[in-house]
Amino acid sequence: MIFSQRVSKVFAAVLVVCAVQVLFFVNSYAGVFDRENISFCAGIDYTSQYFSRGILYENEGLLIQPYVQATTRLYEDCLGPVNSIDWTAGLWHSFNSNKTGADPASNIRSWYETDLYNWLSFQLWEKYTLATAWHVWWSPSNAFSRGQTWRVKLSYDDSGLLGPWALQPHLMYLKETENESDYGQGRGEYLEVGIAPGFTLIDRVINPVSISFPVTVGFGLDDYYQDASGDDEAFGYVNAGVVLSMPLEGVSEKYGSWSVHAGLDFLYLGQNAESLNDGDEFEILAKAGLSVSF
Repeated sequence: MIFSQRVSKVFAAVLVVCAVQVLFFVNSYAGVFDRENISFCAGIDYTSQYFSRGILYENEGLLIQPYVQATTRLYEDCLGPVNSIDWTAGLWHSFNSNKTGADPASNIRSWYETDLYNWLSFQLWEKYTLATAWHVWWSPSNAFSRGQTWRVKLSYDDSGLLGPWALQPHLMYLKETENESDYGQGRGEYLEVGIAPGFTLIDRVINPVSISFPVTVGFGLDDYYQDASGDDEAFGYVNAGVVLSMPLEGVSEKYGSWSVHAGLDFLYLGQNAESLNDGDEFEILAKAGLSVSF
């Protein structure tokens, strides 16, 4: 009964936050940018455990993570080396029924985290995307101190080269600029490489099903994956996943384009990340979500 009440409160908080965010973004952007050059996306995800870059933050209770973001096209030139420039701003949250690390005096103890992010993306020569981001996060329930990072990411669309066997590789560098991660003793640096191959599993006119196999490997360059004595470990984790996704084409277009997804992540942790996960080096995470774009 108590758990059911907690779950109800979490869902109620999530719905309120999502509604406020959508209204905020629509009202903020509608008068500034041409509506034809701006798109919105919102969604809500469930995860069985909350890991970020191989670091465990919660593995008990109900974990719900809603988000909303807006993207506007700032520049477009089909013939030049810079094909387009996009700006994306968004908010992401994590609500935990277990009230992870919350201040007992807080009135919103299930609201574990809020992230605000801004990405500036450059599409180059139709195949490359170079993006840089400022990312700040804090805890509405006062579970941790505010932090900030700067990131740069390079992605390559190899579909023209490999067709249905495209790997969609990316490389990302991250630098902490305010406070350090919970498990570092300085402002750390992180490097990530990944691929995301996929194909249409069930090819049909209505509600086709796609499958993808994202793989990400994370490395600590400096002061990131540290043990209690402050020693760094370069290898952080490997995350190999399988994700099924399907558009909900029965929904009227005036309500946006809806889709659902579900999958599993198979996570293998390095020695220092393992020590932060109760000594377990291998985890399986279940995930599912619903999203809408318009």
